[in-house]
Amino acid sequence: MPRSERVADSSPPPSAGIVDLSAARPAGRGELVRAALSAATDDVVASMDYSPFGLVPLRSAIADHLTAAGLATRPQEVLVTSGAQQAIGLACDLLVRAGDTVVVEAPTYPGAIDAFARAGARLVFVPADDPLVIARALGRLRPRLLYLMPGCHAITGRVLSADARAVLARESQRLGTVVLEDNIFSDFTLADQPPPLAAFAPRDAAVCTVGSLSKLIWNGLRVGWIRAPAALGDGIGFLREAERHGVRCAPGRAFSRQAAHAGCLRLMYVQPHDELRKGVDRLSRAWGEYGAPRCAAPSA
Repeated sequence: MPRSERVADSSPPPSAGIVDLSAARPAGRGELVRAALSAATDDVVASMDYSPFGLVPLRSAIADHLTAAGLATRPQEVLVTSGAQQAIGLACDLLVRAGDTVVVEAPTYPGAIDAFARAGARLVFVPADDPLVIARALGRLRPRLLYLMPGCHAITGRVLSADARAVLARESQRLGTVVLEDNIFSDFTLADQPPPLAAFAPRDAAVCTVGSLSKLIWNGLRVGWIRAPAALGDGIGFLREAERHGVRCAPGRAFSRQAAHAGCLRLMYVQPHDELRKGVDRLSRAWGEYGAPRCAAPSA
């Protein structure tokens, strides 16, 4: 049976009369998914070339989607991921190290809390419904990263105003705080909303925008993305390529806020010689396939 015919519905089968209100997933999208799979088949077959940043037509479509939402985006600024969770995890790997302060809304997405906790971050929770409190927390704490959901908050449904987004973008840039905005639910609002927070910051500002099709279309469609300035996007892309080759490394950017360390990797020389050689060999292969599209090879 063709794969497109095996997708009956995006909802799990009911069990024992239980009404499941625990997960955010749209129901009754089977026909939409079947039509999308059928329409995309020719494009996917025609775009089988490997790209560490994702298929070029898909990156172009995501860039067009973000541009239409008010955030001017080039395909080169988009990295396709396996869902929003991978995008958040990759950004965390690049930007956060043990002991860093991360400001997070409360309530918020549990998967993001898990990612920051695994990195050893010091989490500071602030009310999700008061952007002025968030701005004051930034000034008081000068955190490494701010994670928030400006468009249709996943838990409360709150939408930040344009003025609030502008204030948070301006304050974050002034303090050198990286912003990770999660917009996976931004298309669920019935009314128009302001552009993503990144649109209120300079183009090269340290603002990463995460999105996904999994919630909007179908949970089985593990397509997410992260839109980031080139300096951050390149680092995130290489970390993913390295993990694909079986090696995890610490990026220099996580240990310094200075751009001079953005092209560095921290390698643990306490590992046995054979393990180090294996890791460096894998890094070399990863860099070869990555193709060094925009920057020089990272140094240890």
